[in-house]
Order: sequence, then structure tokens, then C-alpha cells
Amino acid sequence: MHLARADHPKATEVSELAAAAAAAGLEATASETVSQALELALATVRENELVLVTGSLFVVAEARRAWMSLKGLPEPPSDPPDAY
Repeated sequence: MHLARADHPKATEVSELAAAAAAAGLEATASETVSQALELALATVRENELVLVTGSLFVVAEARRAWMSLKGLPEPPSDPPDAY
């Protein structure tokens, strides 16, 4: 499991997420950004495995932008523009 804090003022700190994962007995890696967590996940996934992004819509939107950037694609439009 790869953890990251969303770029949102009310997002939970990644250290708190990591502590909750550890308390639940889960193995997790904490990253500073969603983009870094996605890159790490993609670097460690094996052939025919998937990377699943979960969390708030803010996290998923960040992961979507990061994925598009990694693939050299234009950034997707914001929906709605300037969401926060």
C-alpha cells in the first residue's frame, strides 16, 4: 500500500495515515505527494498486476493528472474548473 496526502487543506497528514495503517497491521509506504505514490506503485507493480487508486475525489483527480503527465498526455480539464 502506498499512502499520500491529498493537496487539499482538509486532507489528513500522511504520517497519520501511516500510523493508522501500521495500527491495523498493514504494510504501507508513505509519499509526500499523490504523484510520488503513484510513480512508486507503478515502479513496483509486476506484469499483469494493477494499481488501484482510492481515497477522496481530490486524491483520484491528482492521480489522474499524474498518470496523464507520466504518459506525456495533456492535463485533463478540471471538473468543475478551479474546484477549490
